[in-house]
Amino acid sequence: MPVSLTRRQALKGGAVLALWRPLTAPRRALAREPGVGGTVDVTLPVPARLFSRRTGSGFATPPLRAGRRLDLIGLRWSSPGDPRLELRVRRRGRWGSWIPLPEATDHRPDAGTREAARGAPRPGPAGASEAVAVGGARVFQLRAARPVHGLLAHGVAVSRPLAASAARRPARAQPGAPAVIARSQWGAQAPRSAPDYGEVQLAFVHHTVTANDYSIEESASIVRGVQHYHRNVLGWNDIGYNLLVDRYGQVFEGRAGGIDQAVIGAQAQGYNSTSTGIAVIGTHTSQAITTAAFEALASVLAWKLSLHALPAEGEVTVISTGGSLNRYPAGTSVQLRRISGHRDGDETECPGGALYGRLPALRARAAQLAGQLVPTTGLLLSVSPRRVGYLQPATVSGTLLLPDGSPRAGVAVDVQARSASGWSSVASAVTDPAGAWSTTLALPYSRSLRAVTAAPVTPIRSGTIRLEVRSAVTPRIRPVRLRLGRGTLVSGRVEPVKRRQGLVATIERRLTGGRYVRVARLPVTARSGRFRLALRPPRPGLYRVRLSVPGDRLNVPTRSGFVFARVRG
Repeated sequence: MPVSLTRRQALKGGAVLALWRPLTAPRRALAREPGVGGTVDVTLPVPARLFSRRTGSGFATPPLRAGRRLDLIGLRWSSPGDPRLELRVRRRGRWGSWIPLPEATDHRPDAGTREAARGAPRPGPAGASEAVAVGGARVFQLRAARPVHGLLAHGVAVSRPLAASAARRPARAQPGAPAVIARSQWGAQAPRSAPDYGEVQLAFVHHTVTANDYSIEESASIVRGVQHYHRNVLGWNDIGYNLLVDRYGQVFEGRAGGIDQAVIGAQAQGYNSTSTGIAVIGTHTSQAITTAAFEALASVLAWKLSLHALPAEGEVTVISTGGSLNRYPAGTSVQLRRISGHRDGDETECPGGALYGRLPALRARAAQLAGQLVPTTGLLLSVSPRRVGYLQPATVSGTLLLPDGSPRAGVAVDVQARSASGWSSVASAVTDPAGAWSTTLALPYSRSLRAVTAAPVTPIRSGTIRLEVRSAVTPRIRPVRLRLGRGTLVSGRVEPVKRRQGLVATIERRLTGGRYVRVARLPVTARSGRFRLALRPPRPGLYRVRLSVPGDRLNVPTRSGFVFARVRG
């Protein structure tokens, strides 16, 4: 399947023709993986010498022609750094605008996960771009800040019958959920391994950085192509996004595992285990999303957040797990909106300036739609308060409505918490005649909670809710009265007990008039839950000390009350 320069460029000579090499023979792929959907994956080496045309923005290749129509193109390269690659395609005899190809690092699986290890760059290429939907184009051209060494262009072609049939089939809908086009309808490949589950504390809005002028029949091909690139080229477990919305208001199921579950995606590096990711198909740097896309996006956000007992408005604090393009180092407590743009957490322009500017209106619309949702069946779960102190009680409650819409008394409900070893029971309750149930629990660590019914009904599982637990810090200071030049000792205990934990001590001195001014911030290390800090105040006066504990994966940030000491001159 040859790929060449355009005929005019070939006649001029001096160019070396390349060959597309299929990474997977289509017939063998279909035989191994039913439902692949006739997708062909091909690759083209682009030698650095082809970046021979100097432009105002760097260097461009001649136009390149593929031997077949392509639905999507992505790039990988071996030279270090971001070459600032751009791509344009020719469709219907006309060139489109140049599309920047950002690196795919900010959509990567979280560091330290099994998926991150699987998706590590293959030997040779040092970087990879986002994939761009090119709408069946044959001719494309590349532009970069400098000639790029070790560049591979990956093309994905999806069969036309797949795209057409997916658009014609009725969309699947869950109770109370927007209509959703299932993975089987757009010909998804199975994930490489079983999905992982976390919790949903917020939603990130994305755009796919693809063409905006696609038809309704092409949407399924774009989704299928994005999955192929994420899974087969970048080596991820599955498509990175949990859900996708097209310009016509169609909603597509993304990553496998259940749209009603807290499936961990690869859509926002450093926050995948605490968020859901919903992408709008297209590029919305300057072009606004359509009204149909806006309403579909608001609707699916309202449903998804309500399912996990979250408001569409307001803020939440999550712990960053870091990453090369994360805005915050690992372990940092980050305050984000319940509906955030991808750029709020990672160093990226996603979801584009035009879409990002609509987020305030999107939050308001999602909140309005969430207020109109009336659950008809299922097991509902709520937690109050959502953030408690160490071993402080929280009320866990909900209702059970059977598939016929009726309540049922006497049904046992098991409340489970998720830890590294899986789900385990932490409390139980029994439904009353109205189907309501309630219990209390007290936990030492932050945990995702869910409720599961037991016999005599068919097991029903609720959505997940995160209960955040603060550490407990108990400081004391002795002596509390001392003369200038003498020292005092701040000591205490941190619970839950951890082998080693960092704290920060803030020391303040009282001024005339009652105002306090900070005089020092000192690091403190607690070992096996205990800490000690020797202080020698430099001036007479009343001092106060407070200990702060940063958040980690087990507990959210907290700080102690003040302890006081008076220094006489």
